[in-house]
Amino acid sequence: MRRSRLAAGVGVAVAVAGIGLGVVLTGPGGIRGAAHPARAKSLPLHPVLTALRVTTAANNYAFDYTTTFQPGSDPGAGGPAFAASTASGHGVVNLDPYVMVTTNSADSSFPNVSAVFDSTRVWEFGAGDYGTGNPVAASPGNTLSGFAQLVEGSLGQAQGALMMVSISSPTGRLNLDPSMMTAAQQLGTGTVDGVAVTNYRVTIDLSSELDQPTLSDEQRTTITDALAILKQQGYEGTSEIVAVDALGFIRETRTVATFADGGSVSSDNVLSDIGCAGTVTPGDPVPTPAPPGCVSPDEPGAQSATSTPTTNAPAPTLVPSSTTTTVGMAKTTTTTTTPGSTTTTTGSVPTTTNPTGLPTTTAPPPDG
Repeated sequence: MRRSRLAAGVGVAVAVAGIGLGVVLTGPGGIRGAAHPARAKSLPLHPVLTALRVTTAANNYAFDYTTTFQPGSDPGAGGPAFAASTASGHGVVNLDPYVMVTTNSADSSFPNVSAVFDSTRVWEFGAGDYGTGNPVAASPGNTLSGFAQLVEGSLGQAQGALMMVSISSPTGRLNLDPSMMTAAQQLGTGTVDGVAVTNYRVTIDLSSELDQPTLSDEQRTTITDALAILKQQGYEGTSEIVAVDALGFIRETRTVATFADGGSVSSDNVLSDIGCAGTVTPGDPVPTPAPPGCVSPDEPGAQSATSTPTTNAPAPTLVPSSTTTTVGMAKTTTTTTTPGSTTTTTGSVPTTTNPTGLPTTTAPPPDG
């Protein structure tokens, strides 16, 4: 994205970059009404489903994010050109009621811009100031679906639509729901902020994005519009790695989304202060701290000294065939430590197309 775009457009892009990608979609085809054969949940999916339930039951969490936008090689006839950009920062999510705030760090491509989201409205602080006014307390915010038009105009329709699916999620940065997840593969072990985790590669059915039971009408409208755009704009898929700690909490998600023109959006999200992240108020970019004495599972001593040993197996090697497409090939590194030795395995994972015609993306995103 070019800095020369109008301030409102830049502000919108900044706010959305703060949200990044928690979404995992298997492909653009068959958005609604596709036939889905009966399928059993894979065994490795159960720890991820349990971790999602445990993490969301805490009702709030904080997160540090880094989101990178890489434009495609061809913006299309008459389309605007966008430069690569990166946003990093910190955010807090409250789940009941749903409110999320993100603030870009000073070293981001677009620094120090905050945005607050609830299930229907958006408030942006800095740059475009979408939905905010003077005084801030008197500002009602503007609609989520209206924000989508500005986002897609700033990032491009394809990447902007992907961002709107993500920020419309009722679970915030996680953007996960049991109705969406179809399979998981255990990849091995590693650490997040010094805490032992088990890594899972998760696949999700795109057509189930709208099946989340807690969507508001505004979220549903926004996601419906965004999925239609993705279907038209060459969206190929999104991959996700979910890291679960020994106590069953989700500690990190890493995602990569790819487009037919070579564009991509990648995001790394590290959760912290689970259950003790504080309270976010609609329209207020400064969360209220958690009560004194609140102890989060990620505090020193809260985790057990050791985690259940997990065998670290290399990811499968891509073998080209008529039913395999390579999407966003990247590497992931997982580490297993045993007494007297440390083994690090790096591998690439392919993207496969399932019998229903929806591509099932399984490529792990890049490190960092």
